[in-house]
Amino acid sequence: MSGPSASVGEEMKRGAELAKEKINSDGGIDGQDVNLHIADTESEPAAGRNAVSSLLQTESIDVLTGGFHTDVSVAVMELAAQEEVPQMISNSVGGTINTRVKENNYKHSFKMAPPHEAYGVGWAAWLQYLQENEVGYFPFDSPQIALVGENTSYGNPIVDSVESNLQESDGNWDVLSKDSHEYNETDFQSLLTRIESNDPDIILCAQSNPSAAGNFISDFGDVGFEDTHLLMTWTPSNPTTLETGGSTSNGVLWLTNIGVLPSQSETLRSAWNDAYDSSFPGTNASLAYDNLLIVAKALKEIGGVEDLDVSTWEETVLNLEYEGTAGTFRFQEENHQSEWGPDSGIPPLGNQVRDMSNHLVWPDEHAEAEIDEGLY
Repeated sequence: MSGPSASVGEEMKRGAELAKEKINSDGGIDGQDVNLHIADTESEPAAGRNAVSSLLQTESIDVLTGGFHTDVSVAVMELAAQEEVPQMISNSVGGTINTRVKENNYKHSFKMAPPHEAYGVGWAAWLQYLQENEVGYFPFDSPQIALVGENTSYGNPIVDSVESNLQESDGNWDVLSKDSHEYNETDFQSLLTRIESNDPDIILCAQSNPSAAGNFISDFGDVGFEDTHLLMTWTPSNPTTLETGGSTSNGVLWLTNIGVLPSQSETLRSAWNDAYDSSFPGTNASLAYDNLLIVAKALKEIGGVEDLDVSTWEETVLNLEYEGTAGTFRFQEENHQSEWGPDSGIPPLGNQVRDMSNHLVWPDEHAEAEIDEGLY
């Protein structure tokens, strides 16, 4: 794997390999073993399209799986439409995918990860919980928040969704500022110094680049904020973020729009620990794992790949229900998005970093630990 999200790609690759081993040990699909062919997208749409195109030309590909960056997944989705190849997108968040599916009446593409709106809904709910339960520096009389997002189809829509949901809530939120930065940014000192001058109660940052997120955390510590909570999206689940962020990572609260439920991930965690000399990374690996298992279940329903076409694929997946590590996956007919939200089978999950590791702390029904308020 290469590109700025290479570490994420490696996690996804390992998760998919574990799923392949499970499928094949259970008899494969219609008696045939599953084979994985890996394409390195380099985190770039053109490179991703070219890599997948090469695979389609040189290998016998029945279904396309995976996908992290939304822009890359869109490029691959357009190629899959031309080639009429079924596709199950695993980790991409951006709603652009759902919009394209709906506008073009695509039958072939489905998307597992909830869209950016899930972050807006999830953060509004968790922030209300933190206020009501007076956690850490909470409550704030009139909470003031600074929003920061990377300038991508991931970061910008999440920031907009968070702002919209906070404005619609009854928490009297005051958005002090909204800033964006480039995907590969490494120096956040000047940005954070300016934000610090406004004395925010909270900084909420939406990033998909683990290295950039780690630098953001490190610079947050260097600038010297006092009594300010740093909130982030999924990146602290990646070891690169914590390593780069250093000890300042401890105390960071982060939310993922889709996570790993302890009660439903024992098999994967055990397989990971047996196979790899590294701690289980979480969401990216688990989504890639569930991704392949959903595909396998659909193909078994169809009866293998002999009669596979995009119409049969669409009909089968729309009638599918799969219990995965993140919850229950069911797909919507309108835009092929998995159902999401607090009241669906895929809840948002809140975590706290402490002792340089992650702990699931919200919502209460899924929490493995309480928030350590001694860090604030």
